Amino acid sequence: MARRKWSSASACACLVFTLVCFCWSQQLAGSTGPTLAAAWAASRAPADPSVQRAVVRDNNQTNSGTAGADYYAEGGVRKAGSDEDERAQAYREEAEELQSLLNWAIENSDPEKLRETAAEHKRKGEGWQSERMQEIREIMESVSRQKSEAEIMEEAIAILEAPESNHSHEIKLRSIEVLEDIVGQVDNANVFGDLGGAKLVFNLCDAYNESLCAPALQLLGVAASNNAVFQEKALLDVPNAVELLLGYTQADTAQVAVKAAFAASVILRNTVSARGNFYELGGLDVLVAIFSDETRPLNLRKKAVALASDLATLDGVSVASTFAHPHAIAGITTLLGYGDLDLSEKCLLLIRGLAQADPSLKADLANDSGLKAATDNLLQKMKQDVKVSPYLEELVVLWEELVHSLFSKNHKTEL
Repeated sequence: MARRKWSSASACACLVFTLVCFCWSQQLAGSTGPTLAAAWAASRAPADPSVQRAVVRDNNQTNSGTAGADYYAEGGVRKAGSDEDERAQAYREEAEELQSLLNWAIENSDPEKLRETAAEHKRKGEGWQSERMQEIREIMESVSRQKSEAEIMEEAIAILEAPESNHSHEIKLRSIEVLEDIVGQVDNANVFGDLGGAKLVFNLCDAYNESLCAPALQLLGVAASNNAVFQEKALLDVPNAVELLLGYTQADTAQVAVKAAFAASVILRNTVSARGNFYELGGLDVLVAIFSDETRPLNLRKKAVALASDLATLDGVSVASTFAHPHAIAGITTLLGYGDLDLSEKCLLLIRGLAQADPSLKADLANDSGLKAATDNLLQKMKQDVKVSPYLEELVVLWEELVHSLFSKNHKTEL
């Protein structure tokens, strides 16, 4: 009997301990449901239709931490409309607190001190505005004082026209570079021409300062590029400009020769009168001599071949016979053997231009065994590399058209 009584007491103690632990764990975890004591009190409260029982919320809202606020102390029971009353009361209390703070600040402030503080802030604001306006005025004045591109060109030209002793070589070279940057625009190039730019270039080269002549010729070529107005002005100011450029292409200094060829090409491609003067001066023979001479720089020979191709396309029969001379064909054949694809393309364009300009030359070109062998070797080289470069495919098509028109009516190369 005593053993049974002990067992009942132990069971009750364990049950009470378990319930206490459960309630404590719920409070630590922020449980959303009513406490066990509240639930027990609610179960013992008399039924009242005007009172609605608290309901345990869905588990999806258990982490909000606001569950306990939904229950009143008296047994977890919540009266209808109590939430709205609480919020209204909270707003009233907050407003009363803010109003009391404002009243306290007014009562404990010094009106004179407030006026002084406001006046100080006003003075600072006016001072900042005046400083800002001064900065804006200074910026506007700085912009208005900036030199125009025409004024910069005038100063650069004055430096270049001055005696060598007045300015260092570096300053003169820098002046040429500045001019080159500016005359890239057509309008500026025309202003440069009106300021005597063409005369300036040839004067610099006449002094034959090699380090200034080459950049000066580059400047002339940039200003003349796709600019018929400047070209006409340059030829008017310097009537023997073509002759001078032709002479500079034969200079011993590679850079001077290359830049002269560039400037001459720009002018000759767009000016019929300049080309007539070029032909009269034996310019075609000079071109053949340049691209046939293996001692000349390769980039100079490229420019000579490219210009020859353009002239053959522009003026046809009048120039084709010169470039179809065996000496010229031998030079072209040699260039094809270099394996330089850019140079090879220019050579092929020249050959095609000659054949189109004068159909009677086709037989002479087709019978040249050296040219045929050079084109065959070029094709073999291109076929080895064609898979890695789309550019080569275009070159192969050009070669096929050439071979088909010159060497065999039925010749067609398969890639």
